[in-house]
Amino acid sequence: MKKIIISTLFVFAVLAFLISCGGTEESSGSGGIYGHVTDFITGEDVANANVQLRPGGDTTLTGSDGMFEFRDLTSGDYSITVSKAGYSDLVDDYVITVKDKMVKRDIQLEKKKAEVAMLDILDNEGNPINELDFGTELISRQFQIYNAGPKTIDCTIITDGYSAEWVTSVSLQSPLTVKIEPGAAYGAVATIDRSKLPIGQNTTSMQVTTSNGNKELIIKATNSECKEDGYFFNGSICVNPCEKNPCGDHGTCDPKGTTTYECDCENDYFSDGLTCLNPCEKNPCGNGICDPTGVTTYDCSCENGYFWNNDCHQLPQCDSKNITPCVDAETNYMWSSRALQAMNWDSAISYCENLTEGSFSDWILPPSDILKTLCAGSQSKLGDTGSFWSSTTGDSSYASYVYFSSSKESCASKYDYDYRSKSFSVRCVRY
Repeated sequence: MKKIIISTLFVFAVLAFLISCGGTEESSGSGGIYGHVTDFITGEDVANANVQLRPGGDTTLTGSDGMFEFRDLTSGDYSITVSKAGYSDLVDDYVITVKDKMVKRDIQLEKKKAEVAMLDILDNEGNPINELDFGTELISRQFQIYNAGPKTIDCTIITDGYSAEWVTSVSLQSPLTVKIEPGAAYGAVATIDRSKLPIGQNTTSMQVTTSNGNKELIIKATNSECKEDGYFFNGSICVNPCEKNPCGDHGTCDPKGTTTYECDCENDYFSDGLTCLNPCEKNPCGNGICDPTGVTTYDCSCENGYFWNNDCHQLPQCDSKNITPCVDAETNYMWSSRALQAMNWDSAISYCENLTEGSFSDWILPPSDILKTLCAGSQSKLGDTGSFWSSTTGDSSYASYVYFSSSKESCASKYDYDYRSKSFSVRCVRY
C-alpha cells in the first residue's frame, strides 16, 4: 500500500515539473531593450533617431537625451537598426537576448561625409565658410547656400533634433525645402538662445542636405558673462583671482581681472602687489620697538633708558665719569656728550637739532629748568664746569645759560642771560 502511494506521488511530481518547464519556454516575459544613441565623433546625444526592432518591426524615436527603449518584449533574440537624417544607417548585427530583464545596447552613429560636389556655404559677403561663430554677443547669423552645379537642386535644413539646446533654429528664410537654380544662392539663418549657453566656448554642428550633396556647418558660440561678482572670463571659464586669498589674513582682496587684484591691507601692513606684508613680523628690532614704514622698511626705537646699536641696550646712569649718552636716574632725562667746542646760541640750537648719538636723532637744546636738573650743589652731575647754553630766551638778543663751578653755592641759582653771540658750552637732552 505504501509503495502504491509513493509511486503515485512520484508521477504527480514529474508531471508538475514538466508543466512548469513548458510554461517558461512559452510565457511572455517582462524584459525589454533600452539604450543610448550618440554621435560617433562628438559623443553628443542624437535626438529623434529612428530605432527599429528586428524581428517584429517595432519602431521608436530617441528622446532629446538620445535614449530609447522597448518594453514587454517576448523572450527571445533581437537586433536593432538605427537611422537619422545626416547620419549613415546602422544595421546592428549584435544579438540581444531578452528574458525577464531590461537589456542595454548603446549605439554610435557616424555622420555622412559631406559631398562637396557643386555645393558651397557662403557668408553674406560671398566667402566660403565651414562654421558660424556667434562670438560673445550675436544671437543670429545669416549664411547662404550656393548651387555651383549645372542643375537645379532641392535644399533642406532639418531643424529638429539638435542636441545642443542653445540652438533655437537653423532654417531657410522661406519654406523648409526650396529649389536653388544653378549659380544662385539662397539665404538661411541660424539663431541661438544665449541664456542656455554654458560658460565658455560651445560647439555643435548641423548639415545642409541637398539633392546634389551635403555640407556640414559647425556652429560656435561663447558665453563670457560670469554670473557672480568678482569673477572674470579667461577664455574658457570664469575665475576669481581672490579665491585663494592671496592678500593673506591681514588684507582684503579686490579682484580686477582674471589674474589681477589689489590688496587693501590693515594698518601696519603694506601691499607688495601680491600680498600684505609687515616687515616687523619677524621682530627685526630685537628688544626694541619696530615701526613699519613700507613693505621692507622699518624704524627701530628703544624705550627711555635704552639706546639702539643693532638692538636695544640699557643706557648707563649719568655720573661724573661722563659716559654718554646716559640717563639721569632722578629725572629719567637722557643727556648727550658735551660738544667738543663752545659755540654761540644759534649754533647750539642747530647743533642739538642735527645731532645723532646713541642711535637717537631727536635731541634738543635743554630749557633752563631742565638744564638746572644737572646741578648737584654748584657742580654738574656730569662733572662739567663753565657756562652752558639753554634754549630759554629773554628777548631777541639774550638767552639763558647755567654756570657750573666747584664752589659750594648751588649752580641752580647761578644762571643768567647773556648775548646770544657769546660762545658757551653745549649738552643736548631727550625727554
